[in-house]
Amino acid sequence: MVRLACVNVPRVDLQILALADSDLKALPTAVVTEPKPLGRILEVNRAGRAEGVLPGMRYAAALHICPQLRAGTVSREEREGLRDRLIDVLLRFSPDVEPSQRDAMLFWLDASGLGRLYASDAAWAADVERELERIGLFVSIAVGFTRFGTCTAARVKRAITLFDTPRDERTAALRAPIGVLPIEPDALMRLHHLGIYTVRDFVRFEPGALRRRFGPEVEELRRFAADGAELPVQGAGERRPLRRDVRLLHPERSTEALLHHQTELLRAVIAQARDEQSAITEIVMEFCPEQWPGRDEPCLTERIRTARPTLDAARIERLMRLRLESGTLARSPLGAPVVSLTLEAVCVPSTREQRDLFGGQRTIEFEQAVHALSDITAELGNDAVQFARLETSHLPEHAFSWQNAVCGGHDASGMAKRLLRAMRSTDEPDRPAGLLTPPGHPQLVRRILEAPVALSSMPDEFQSPRIAGPYTLSGGWWNHPYQREYYYLYDRFDRALWIYFDVNERRWMLQGIVE
Repeated sequence: MVRLACVNVPRVDLQILALADSDLKALPTAVVTEPKPLGRILEVNRAGRAEGVLPGMRYAAALHICPQLRAGTVSREEREGLRDRLIDVLLRFSPDVEPSQRDAMLFWLDASGLGRLYASDAAWAADVERELERIGLFVSIAVGFTRFGTCTAARVKRAITLFDTPRDERTAALRAPIGVLPIEPDALMRLHHLGIYTVRDFVRFEPGALRRRFGPEVEELRRFAADGAELPVQGAGERRPLRRDVRLLHPERSTEALLHHQTELLRAVIAQARDEQSAITEIVMEFCPEQWPGRDEPCLTERIRTARPTLDAARIERLMRLRLESGTLARSPLGAPVVSLTLEAVCVPSTREQRDLFGGQRTIEFEQAVHALSDITAELGNDAVQFARLETSHLPEHAFSWQNAVCGGHDASGMAKRLLRAMRSTDEPDRPAGLLTPPGHPQLVRRILEAPVALSSMPDEFQSPRIAGPYTLSGGWWNHPYQREYYYLYDRFDRALWIYFDVNERRWMLQGIVE
């Protein structure tokens, strides 16, 4: 019978902070949205909770409760880097490792056929746990028969769990609290209001009933929990980047000469990627200067992302030239000449459409827009082009977040489509009335401040007839209740200010300006 194992990394953001500074394990530590007084606390370790710090607090309020609190932020790149590192470690213990699509730090492993290497499944799981502890991570491991059963056990217990029969695994999974499933907090609270507290209660819903009330994500979770059919573990595959390096016979300072050597390395990498039926999504160039006695100058690294997976040497060479002519190497040259170069390419498997001569034809305008975005990021940096992504929040300042436009191809293509639509559009888009823009002015646009600014008192122009409102916005009763009364107010400079009165805090705030 097929044996399946699940490895779960709990509280991954706290563990990432502890990997950077081991002293944080014994100190009150929290993960915040931003290192500012108004930043929200996302996770708190056990020492911080003992001092009264809880998730959802503002960073300033938490410092008032616990002055010795340490806090930090965790980027998506750090999570992705740890995930790739975990996959490399887990591949030493199983030929097939499948990352979860719902949880970035949950993995399934094929644990079958290891009897000749390990005395038991418990010995194998203990070796996996010891190896991950060696790099500073604590994990939960469950060995059983199905994805859902092992996933639930790994989330419930902070230890190694072994199941002897599929029946034992299913019984334990149905007895688990519904909170172990990756369900949004508001949906989880509504399920609790309906009396749904365990997985057994959750799977009793009829197919389609949850979709109408909670959406397709919750319905997919119910199907995942109720369906007994299992596919083999879909391995993540080897994530080894293609790498080439060269040591120069004569030290070089010229940017043109360095670009020539990097181009030679690129052609060798492209040839290997074509043989492996892969396409390049990212290029990492490293320049190591000559070392003198008593002077240890670090190597310089430049990272370039392509608009989409490609093997177009001319396009990648153009991005490399733009980065070298305007990047860190041009702004602050190395103190010593370069003696060695390294080029590393991050690749993904190329699809049949990418290899087909006539597959996926696109217009010239679309191609030019995609390449223009990649040129801008190559010259000005990977964070130079961003777009606003809608978030699930009623508060205006939390209703969107800024994301990089070029991060592997998919976002670049979507950004190019939106750019072309905006250039071709001649009519003003329809905007909903009411809270969005002042009455009678649907063509105006709000400029929302990064954070609301407190007003010292009630605005002087509040008694003016040129005011519209109030428009009431309330919510957050399940966590931090808020109630706001929004107004549009024209000041003496004829500017339309978007202000609100915070009923709970009893103060006036400036949300933005309408133009």
